[in-house]
Amino acid sequence: MAREDTDREEGVDFVDVNAALEELSYPVSADELIDEHGDREFRRTNAGPITVAELFGPMGEDTFESTREVRQMALNHMPSESVGRQRYSDRGVSNDTREGVGESENESF
Repeated sequence: MAREDTDREEGVDFVDVNAALEELSYPVSADELIDEHGDREFRRTNAGPITVAELFGPMGEDTFESTREVRQMALNHMPSESVGRQRYSDRGVSNDTREGVGESENESF
């Protein structure tokens, strides 16, 4: 079985944009990034892909000094549905989070 290449961070896969980001001349503005690579897509674990243009369009004249800065900004501005369930924890429910209940659901004896 062939394994698909990934470069996943926080539910976002950068594999389709990495080469484009590495060939850019920095500093680069969001507008320049869109002009050159706006149709490239970030694949997301919990949602459909989103293009560079969709993600960076609202940033206008923001300037990035490195590939790392572009990646971080992409993660910072990724729509919330990209990262899965909000405020989810697999650690059970504590006394602090359950209203009107005096015991934890997952008590150990």
